[in-house]
Formats: sequence, structure tokens, C-alpha cells
Amino acid sequence: MQFKIQTHCLSVAKAKQQLQLRQGEIDWLCIIKFDEELREKYSKTCYTSKDNFIGVNGMNNQSLTISEVLRFANHDYVNQLQLIRMNLDLGRIDESKELIQNYSEQLRKISILNRLQLPQTIEWLQTAGWRYPSLSLELSGEINKPVTNNIDREVVDTLNKTVMHVYDTLDPFTEQKLALDVRVDDHTFVVTFTLNGLWSADAFTEKGLKQLDIQTIEQTKTSWRYVLSANRE
Repeated sequence: MQFKIQTHCLSVAKAKQQLQLRQGEIDWLCIIKFDEELREKYSKTCYTSKDNFIGVNGMNNQSLTISEVLRFANHDYVNQLQLIRMNLDLGRIDESKELIQNYSEQLRKISILNRLQLPQTIEWLQTAGWRYPSLSLELSGEINKPVTNNIDREVVDTLNKTVMHVYDTLDPFTEQKLALDVRVDDHTFVVTFTLNGLWSADAFTEKGLKQLDIQTIEQTKTSWRYVLSANRE
């Protein structure tokens, strides 16, 4: 079954553009602005575990606590409700219905990731949008079989290393889009990583992978695409 999920933080400018707010309706933006400030506060926090520095703008592959997951999930949920309410207050019934349908569909599709049966990889994919709030994340793919090969830890480490390699050098004035396409057939597990935006980090090289193969398709300071693959069994 194929799936496609998009996650991003709604900015004030984007909200204003999408809703085409008229004069006198700008007060609603303070709610989104409040959530934006909360997100910035959390994304700038330096999480540490003993002497393990995780980063100023992003986290490493340490699992989020239940409290952190609930906090981020609640913020997203409130954001979605506020956007629906704004459309309702503006008399945009069809747009509100479409938002509700989209949110419901996202929840259904994200459950498809559980078919991977790679707990750490599933967790990383489902929480990447919270771990790296500067990235607009899109998940897609087709998972026809569970993965029985013991590659879970190596997949997470590789994905995390590549994101962290550029994350702290991302240009704050450029939209950063990360697309992850996950596909599993009878024989192969494949993740296609595509990042578009602007950063100043040098080229990334990965050596010593034991069970994974990584093939770089393109790597510049505005576009990075590679394919991560392994045997399914």
C-alpha cells in the first residue's frame, strides 16, 4: 500500500497567505504566533544525556520521552484545530472539511509505517518533523512486506548522521524540504533521501556501513539525494 505524509510548521506569513486574511481578521495570527514561539523554544533547547551533546537546533537519535512526544503532539493538534476554526470563522466550510479529511488521512497513512517492523526506524520517521523543525518533511512510499533483516539501528544512525551533517548550517531564510521515500518489496528495503534548500556544510561521506548500501545521486549545497538500501531478509 502506498502512502504520502507531509508535515511542516505553519508560519504566520504562510497562514496569512493561505487564509487571505482581510483587515480586522489579523488577531487570529497571535495564536499561531504563540505556537511558533513554543516550537522555537523547544527546537533551540540543548538536550543532553550526561556528556552527550545533542545539538542546538536538532536532536540526535536518542528517543524522545513520553512527555516530549505528548507535548509536540498536543501542539500539532491545537494548531490543526485553530486552522480549522479560522476557516470556519471566515465562512470557509469546504476548506474546513478538506482540512479535517486531510488530517484524518494523515493519521491513517502514518500507521502504515508500522508494517516495516523496524521499531527504531519507525520512531525516527514519525518524530523527525519534531526533532528537526527547520525541515518541511514529506514521507511517502510503499510497504508490501515487513523487514526481517537486523538493520534497524544502522538505518536510524545513517539517517540521523546525514540530517545532522547539514542541519546546523541550514540557511534560515531558505525553505528546506526533506522528502523520504520508503519502499519494501519481496527482496529489498530502500529509502530515498532528497533534501532541497540551502546549507554551507561540506560534502558528506559515509564509510563502514555493514548491512546497508548508500548510493549518492547528487550532492551540492542546495540539493542532496541518495538511496539507502538493504536486503529485506
